[in-house]
Amino acid sequence: MSMLAPIDEPLDLRDVGSDEEIFTKPEHQTAPPIPPRNPIGPTRPKSRASAVEESEDDSDDEGLGDVLAEGDTAPPRPTRFPPRTPKGKKSPSKKKRASTSKGNKKRARSSSVSGSETKRTRQFDSSESDDSSSDEKDSKKGSKKGSKKGKKKHSTSGIKTPNASALDLREETRQLHIISSNPGNIALLPDTWAGHFRGFPIPNGLFYRKTREASNWPRIYEHTDGQDFHGSKIFMNLVKVQSRIRDIRNEYIEEQQDAGKDHVDKADDERRFRARYVKALKPALEKASHWAWEDGKLPQFPVPQTVTAFAVTNLRNQTAAVAEIRENMHEMGARWREVMEDERNAAAKGNPTILENYPKAPVVYGFAIMEHNVIVVHLDASDENAEPFFQMNLDMDTNNQRQWFALMIMVIVCFARDKVMALVGQMGLEPESESEESDPDA
Repeated sequence: MSMLAPIDEPLDLRDVGSDEEIFTKPEHQTAPPIPPRNPIGPTRPKSRASAVEESEDDSDDEGLGDVLAEGDTAPPRPTRFPPRTPKGKKSPSKKKRASTSKGNKKRARSSSVSGSETKRTRQFDSSESDDSSSDEKDSKKGSKKGSKKGKKKHSTSGIKTPNASALDLREETRQLHIISSNPGNIALLPDTWAGHFRGFPIPNGLFYRKTREASNWPRIYEHTDGQDFHGSKIFMNLVKVQSRIRDIRNEYIEEQQDAGKDHVDKADDERRFRARYVKALKPALEKASHWAWEDGKLPQFPVPQTVTAFAVTNLRNQTAAVAEIRENMHEMGARWREVMEDERNAAAKGNPTILENYPKAPVVYGFAIMEHNVIVVHLDASDENAEPFFQMNLDMDTNNQRQWFALMIMVIVCFARDKVMALVGQMGLEPESESEESDPDA
């Protein structure tokens, strides 16, 4: 049960009244008014009793009209904090001052009551929505800062777990969904790579202590000794390519602002710059997936890759672009189902009971390149009727997300590698040849 949090909202003085109504003294403490200036000569000040009587008589409209007819203007009664008149504006007339001073006690009392009722109403309304917004407020404050009253419902690690149970996802995609929803809260880089990033700003909180060769949680690491240098090089390449994409984007904006070009020339420039985006992004993504595949020594097994990078050609129509992405992902899923079917049938010949516990096809991932955006898509290849899930959009033109985007790409290719390595062991596949390992940077 969540507790009420105090509302630190200041009272709106516009609902209460003007400054004069708030700070005016009671009648028994009212000081004598300043006498109006007399052009003929000085006037003897009136007594306190006569001043009180005159203030009561000011409510009469006829007497006030006589005073205004003479052209005299008297300042308002003194207050604790006299309101200032802005430059260029005339001070309010005596008639208006008299009307505002009439019934000050009633309005001040009613406004203060209404203000307190409004504040209590706001507290009551906030208590109804406190249960739905407490988790969101606590997640923004972090793991060290809790709410003022009550305990946080989420874990003490500060990770905001999304409602992945509402999504029809497999366990591995749920884990990636948690990582993508909590940038910077999970350590993804091994501490053995820290020496390769000297002079590069990476927070220490993103490094974890590598104690095991394999990990059940999506993380970035190498299986083969000596591949840490190549992996860090791939990571740096993914960071640098985003700077290149930003330069191309700026060049494209300058070309479009040229007033001497018609719509035909601008359309040609658009196609040309799209090709430049693909030329810069696709090799960087393919190098990352190729490094992870080689690091797991998977080329020697008769299984296709689970990560692919492709360019979306139809960008004019959003429906056609989505259909093109789905077609590419369904082709990968069908290829994996065909391989799994052949291996299952071959294994069933020697042991028919193996079909009961035979593993299913893995999740396949795709990096769909749409201009300067990379759409991360995944598909459950074991389900023939499954649809691709568009997980996130990596806008490579963003200046302050370069490290995070590179981390997400690397953690996807490494996690896909680990799942295929485990799948090959469960299927009992044998290497096709004892060929030497190829250089990932070749």
